[in-house]
Amino acid sequence: MTRKHAVVLAMLMLLVLGCGGDALPPEVSDTGYEGTWQRGNERIKSRVSIVEVDGRYLFRYAKFSADGRVRVNCTWEGECEESSDGEVVARYKFETSLNEQAGRLRVECTGRIEGQNPMDVHYVDELVVIKKGLQLRSFTILDINGAYEFGNGPRVDLPKLSDHVTDPPPGWSPRSS
Repeated sequence: MTRKHAVVLAMLMLLVLGCGGDALPPEVSDTGYEGTWQRGNERIKSRVSIVEVDGRYLFRYAKFSADGRVRVNCTWEGECEESSDGEVVARYKFETSLNEQAGRLRVECTGRIEGQNPMDVHYVDELVVIKKGLQLRSFTILDINGAYEFGNGPRVDLPKLSDHVTDPPPGWSPRSS
């Protein structure tokens, strides 16, 4: 095997193995809200997966650190558990709805952070797909600091990772662009 073949084989293995074995096909196109979006760095990543099943958007959040110490696992129904060093530190739920008037997907999070200083969590974000479908922009419209007019609160951008999702819910198949 030549050095070039070994490099190509190594790159393919990395693609297949991905993060914890849940690599996604590399197709990235404008599929609206559907697909997987990710941001982060080599230490910690946040991932959002969105699908539409029977006219309803399902939202699944995940967070994971490279060392495995921090992890958030959520179901397609939005039930989440966050752990640090194997101990559950928070539980929350994401619910989606469409802001019909504005045409934006709304995501509401409610939950509780546990530990020495427990506190309730509640925020609402509205999502917009930008850059020809290659980026998801999340605008906070309600959080602990109060309500914001759309576009005036905190904002997070997530580049699209794939048109596909890992472990899709029953009844979903990827859209073609």
